[in-house]
Amino acid sequence: MQKEIILYPEAFELKQLGFDDVCIYHYKKNDEGEHTSHPTFEMLTPFGKNHNILDSRVSAPTYSQAFRWFRNEHNLDSEVYMNHEYGVKFYSKLILKLEGSVVTHVPGPFEMYKSYEEAELASLRNLIKIVKEQTNGKQ
Repeated sequence: MQKEIILYPEAFELKQLGFDDVCIYHYKKNDEGEHTSHPTFEMLTPFGKNHNILDSRVSAPTYSQAFRWFRNEHNLDSEVYMNHEYGVKFYSKLILKLEGSVVTHVPGPFEMYKSYEEAELASLRNLIKIVKEQTNGKQ
C-alpha cells in the first residue's frame, strides 16, 4: 500500500497549497520534532481525517487522491503514457482544462522515465510547481 502513498516532500507541498481531503495515512513528527519519512496509518477513525489541520501532522494522500484534488480544485490533470517506440519508457502529459473545454499542454521535450512510478511522481511535482506559480502570481 505504501507505493500508493505520496512521499513526504510532496505531501508537505500539498499541505502548503491547501490540500484538505480526508486521508487514512499521515506523516507525524517524531521525538526530535521532525516529520517521519514513513506514513502512519490512522487507526482512531475508520475512514481517516484531514490531518493537515494539525501543525504536527501532514496528510499522506494516495496518488489518485492528489491527482483528483488537482482536477477538482485547480482544473489541472496529468496523465502518464507508455512509449513502445523506444522500449518500455514512460512520459507524463499535462492537461489543462479551461471552462469546460480541454486544452492539452505537453511540456517539451518529453522527459522519459524508467518506470510508471517515476513518471507519476514527476507529473505530481509538475502539478505542484504549476499551482505554486499560479498562487505566487496572484499575490
